[in-house]
Amino acid sequence: MKIVGVHHIAINTRDFQKSICFYRDILKMEFIKEVDLGEDYVAYMKCSDQLLLELFKMNDRLKEQELDDCYVGLKHVAFTVDHLDQWNTYLKEQNVKFALEMTEVKPIQQRVLLIEAPDNVIVELCEAY
Repeated sequence: MKIVGVHHIAINTRDFQKSICFYRDILKMEFIKEVDLGEDYVAYMKCSDQLLLELFKMNDRLKEQELDDCYVGLKHVAFTVDHLDQWNTYLKEQNVKFALEMTEVKPIQQRVLLIEAPDNVIVELCEAY
């Protein structure tokens, strides 16, 4: 018995359409569909062949929390990319706010950058070297 992969990442959104646009238009994820779940509404985005992103519209049940890198719990969501240099240039051209400029993390042999996505989500893009 073992875990064989990550199926999806779920994010509660403050502005459903803004979030869909960010992940589809800025991060170039494929929009799959929207689904009415009754109390919630969900948009499915394809991150890769094995990973989906679920964006939730929760209407009046949504609660705010402060963005702070030191809180216990989920720290950020990381995606492996190709051509991190090109992503870096592209994101700057799109005026995306960086939480961390592109840098090398030598102990893990990765180059990374972190950006601020909607809804207090930090997204890391990483590339091995």
